[in-house]
Order: sequence, then C-alpha cells, then structure tokens
Amino acid sequence: MKTRCVAALAILLSFSVCCAQTLPPNIQEAVVLYQPLDMFPVDLNAAVYLNQNNGSQGSLVKVDPHTLELTCIEVSSKPLHLQLVVPVVGSITKGDTLLILLEARTLEHDAAYESGRLHLNMERRETWTKSLGYSSAISDESQLLAIPFIAREDIAPSQGQVTIPIGYYPQKIQIQHLRLLNFGTQIQVDQLSTKQYEYEGYQADAPWRTLANERIETHRKAPLNITVLDANQNPIPEANVHVQMTKHAFPFGTAVNEWRMIGQAEKDIIYREKFESLFNRATNETSLKWTSWVQPSRQEMAMQTLDWLNDRDIPVRGHTLVWPSWNKSPAFIKDLQDDPQGLRAAIESHIREIMTACQGKVVEWDVVNEVHNNRDLLDVLGDEQMDEWFRLAREIEPQLPLFINDFGILQGSAGYELAKQESYYQLVKGMLDRGVPLDGIGFQSHFRLYAVTPPTRVWEILDRYAALGLKLGITEYDFAWVSEAFQAQYLKDYMTACFAHPSVNQFVMWGFWDGSHWREDGGMFALDWREKPSLDVYMDLVFNQWWTDENKVTDAQGHIQTRGFLGEYKLTVTANGNTVIQTLSLPKDGSSLQIVMP
Repeated sequence: MKTRCVAALAILLSFSVCCAQTLPPNIQEAVVLYQPLDMFPVDLNAAVYLNQNNGSQGSLVKVDPHTLELTCIEVSSKPLHLQLVVPVVGSITKGDTLLILLEARTLEHDAAYESGRLHLNMERRETWTKSLGYSSAISDESQLLAIPFIAREDIAPSQGQVTIPIGYYPQKIQIQHLRLLNFGTQIQVDQLSTKQYEYEGYQADAPWRTLANERIETHRKAPLNITVLDANQNPIPEANVHVQMTKHAFPFGTAVNEWRMIGQAEKDIIYREKFESLFNRATNETSLKWTSWVQPSRQEMAMQTLDWLNDRDIPVRGHTLVWPSWNKSPAFIKDLQDDPQGLRAAIESHIREIMTACQGKVVEWDVVNEVHNNRDLLDVLGDEQMDEWFRLAREIEPQLPLFINDFGILQGSAGYELAKQESYYQLVKGMLDRGVPLDGIGFQSHFRLYAVTPPTRVWEILDRYAALGLKLGITEYDFAWVSEAFQAQYLKDYMTACFAHPSVNQFVMWGFWDGSHWREDGGMFALDWREKPSLDVYMDLVFNQWWTDENKVTDAQGHIQTRGFLGEYKLTVTANGNTVIQTLSLPKDGSSLQIVMP
C-alpha cells in the first residue's frame, strides 16, 4: 500500500511540476483516493520505439525524459504503418477503468490541413484487438488530454501496448508526460472525464448544425399545395386539412438476421415487430453472400426472408455478389487459383444464378465488397475483371442500381485514412472513365471506441466522392464499445450530417438489437430489449424532426401551402360536416392537389 501511495503522489508531482497544465481536480482526487497502478515502464524513453512499415518514413526524437517528438515525413497506405509503440508492463483485467494522460501539441503539419492529428490506441499484442481508439485534432498550443476507457479483455503482463499512429499526413507532433493508469474497478469512466466524448463540432451550438438544417430543408423537403373545393368547384375557406406523413421516401434501413426473420420464438417475433416499426429498407445480413448461397438451407432462408420483406413492401439491398477473397468465397473457389479461366467462369455463373433468383426481390446490388483489403481473386484475374462483373450485372438487371462497397472511408482513423480514401476514389474514377456501369458508392461506417469522424469532415469526404456524380449510400452503420450516452450522441450527429448531404441516398444500419449484432453492444436495443438512448435519438430524428404531421386551415381561396419531407402522405380534409381522406406521394419536385368535398 505504501508503494502505491508513493506512486500516486509521484504521478501528481510529475504533472504539477512539469506540465504546462494541471490535472483537473476530479482526476487529482481519484489518483489520491484510488492510487492507480502506472502501467508504463519506469524508463519510458528506453522502452518506446517507432514502428515503420510499407514505405512510411518518420522519426522519433527523445528530447528529454518527459518529451517525445514524432515526425511523419512520408505516408504509407495506412496511418498505423508509422506509429509510436509504448509497451504496457502490468496486467489488465477485462472491465478495468484505465486512464491515459498526456500533453500534446503540433510543431508542424501539412498546409492542406488546419492542424496536426493525434490518434491513440490501446491494444493487445499479436491479436491487435483494441480497448481504445481515440482521435483528436491538436493545435500548436499544448493540450492536456485525459482519456479514460474500459479494458475490453484480459491482457497479460507485457502483452499490451499503447500506440500513437502519426501517418495521416506529413506532420510533427510533441508528446509529453505520457502515462497509463489502471484504476481497476474502483471508479467509473465518466467520473474521470468526458473528454473522450468530444470531437470537432460536438457542441450543441456548433455552426455546422445550422447549415445541416438548411440543407435538410432544401434537399429533403418539397412544396405541397392543396386546394379544397366544393361540388361546384368553388373554393372552401376555413377547411381543416390534416397533412399526415405515413412513410419516408428516404431509406432508413438495417441489416436483418435471417434466422430472426423466419423464426417463431418469442424473440424472433419481437425482432420482426421492432424492425417493421422502425425501418423502411433492409439488407439480408449474410444469406446473399456467396459462402451462404451455396448452402441449400441458407439459400432457402434467404428467399423466405426476401419474400417476407417483399410482402410488406420493404425494399431490400442485395449484398453482395463478389467479396474477392478466398476466405469470403466458397471453399472450392480457392482450388481454381491456378485456373484463371475456370475461376472467371465460376464467378460469372454465380452472378447469373443469384441475380436471376432474386429478380424482382431486391432493388439494388453491391456488386463488389471490400476490394481494398480483399484482393485474392483480383490477384489472379486482374483488377479490371471487376469491370466485367458490373457489366454482367447490368446485363442481367438493366434497371437496378449497382454499387461498390467498402469500409474505412468515412470512419477510418476518424476520417483521416487518407491513403485508403484516395485508393477508393481512384478505383471508382477509373471504372467510370472506362465506362463501367457503376451507379453508387457504399460507405460502410462501422465506428468503434472514440475515434469518430467530425461532421464537417464527413461532408468533406462525401463532397469529394459526390463530384463523381454517383449516389452515395451509408450501407452498414454501427457504433460500438462506448458508453450508451456517447453512442446516442454520435448517432445524432452522424445521421444528421449524412441526411443533410444531398448526394446521400440511404442510411442503413448493420443491426439494431444487441441480441443479434456482430458487435455485442452496437444495437439500439439491449439484449433484454431495453431501449437505449440511441433509439430515442433515432426515433426523434426519423419520426419527429424529419417527419411531417401538420394541421392546416384553408385560406379564402381554399388553399393551403406547406413543405413536407419527401414520402407518402394521408390527407384528411374536414369541411361543412364532411370528411374526405386521400393519399398522395410527395416527390422532390413537389405536389399540387385539388380535393373536392361532397
């Protein structure tokens, strides 16, 4: 105990004497009260090193025992190809509350960006599974960062590490007084700090919010003009008109678990009820992938799910025709790696078979998925073989939009996975230049931990791809491994930013219930169907803020004028004791309607 007390005092002393800024009082109190373990080596400078891979170039200068300077000279395909590595010497238990402390500032940065960028990871060696991913812009003034987080797994001594990737773009940053403290289970994360919930534009009065609302008003609504007449075509003043939206035109969707969609257990029934009440678009989560399609039972499940959705007039995204990896294809495909002609024929046969089977049941297809990281088939056939897959898909389904889909573009490295963004852009542009029938670009959007992309950065990325003239789809959104409060906070901002962008044509989640989600806490419902704060956010946006339900009274000419969100409507008109109910669609160019009362 005496040793831990001395260590706690040493932590406070080091920050009070050496740092430009003092620790917040609540952290000072927590250090004294709970005496956390310092998880870094005593001689930190001797233990840290700079890891460089894949052509990245940089330097590490150990200025003094408390100060490190990191420089990125040449970027590679990923920021983590150039990163500082700090070994963790102690053991960590799943559920421990950990706190990273440091001071950081930018010394130099690429003139194309407003500041330098700091990213922090806490991970287990060898598996590279992460308990922390945090990203922030850093100015040329020293900033004290206190980032608490929860350990997501047990980590044995010397098996953990903190990394600081710096290869976003050429920059030079300074790190001082870096510490990793382990409080065990004595204190909750939010008691230490809420800094981890902050990102550029998170504030309630951030200027981007006003611009987002203006864009939504312009691009997601249209004029609606109604004239109410009597049987003699005379206008009826003071008629009551209830303008009631019944369905969004904009697709708000989710991936669906096929077992839940056809099962009869109580949870399956609840699952379908929740889905149908919340969404107007679906993606079969696994059963249309090639590895599933070759299994007769999974193929039958796929078709049953499609039928259930089609019967309820819920459009379905087809996902995915080709996932060009040996691991993501049926086992027999790898046997063709030395037979390009046979491999090419097998892929084309699959595309024909599944698209023919699903004709009339899906409204668009992801033709290729995650090509940046999955290249086995293309290494055999050549990159331009993708062109032929798109051309074949267009031949089979001439009217269906065809998408390419990938991850790490909007969410990678908090929106600064620059090399992958460039690769994806050039891939799409090259296909368009070659006349490939590509209609849309999919952005998966799997967020985790605290490395979120600020809304204005989301717009910057989308703007660049929108200039290519294609539809942009948010195809697989989720946000996991954070507090429920932060999950809700970012869902609101990310959905708003995407809905406000005129080129975005859908927002599809990758699951909505923790009991059927690839990330155990990524849904809007907990395992026991408890409603999380993110569900409240979703409901408020989709069915309140972006929903039209108004009562109007006609003027002397029998007119009402309003603007409504694009979609389907029920109009209820009451005048002189009579009521007429009529439906209409409100498209982008607006709608005008005359209603004649009996």
